[in-house]
Amino acid sequence: MTEIGVGSTRRDAPTDALSGKISTLKPMSADVRAQQIRDVVDAFRRLRSSVMRFVQMFAATRDTASMAGGLSSASLRELLSMLANEAQAARFSRGSMKWTRS
Repeated sequence: MTEIGVGSTRRDAPTDALSGKISTLKPMSADVRAQQIRDVVDAFRRLRSSVMRFVQMFAATRDTASMAGGLSSASLRELLSMLANEAQAARFSRGSMKWTRS
């Protein structure tokens, strides 16, 4: 019976020609999925930032106080609701894609 000592590892075991040529790779699908998740998260951040900028832009045209603190903690749904309210208050016309100041 051969005993393997505490400090021994598989690397210490003799290797044949075939095992020396085999290497383990990460599955391609895991890398693709991780990249897709990163892409979705990045797109969400960009969308949220754009909505925040539009809310601030509409609020600035009405000379309202800056809502920067409240905007940063608002959910996307809340930001979209604020954007709709600000656009309506600014008389933004969706059909003509222009807005007028009151």
